[in-house]
Amino acid sequence: MKLSSADIRAMGGRPDYEMTRRRWRWNWRRAAESLLILTMLVFVAVVMPLAMFASCTAGR
Repeated sequence: MKLSSADIRAMGGRPDYEMTRRRWRWNWRRAAESLLILTMLVFVAVVMPLAMFASCTAGR
């Protein structure tokens, strides 16, 4: 079950602990996935052009 921040606010900001723990374990897996994807995107967007630029300028 996915809780939005509005749901938590509706519950007074304190859902029962067991549910929160389960939710956070799920969120950590999701966060790890998105972090991996973000790292790959940053690598492609930043490191690849830099490497190309370096190899081009090193040839001269």
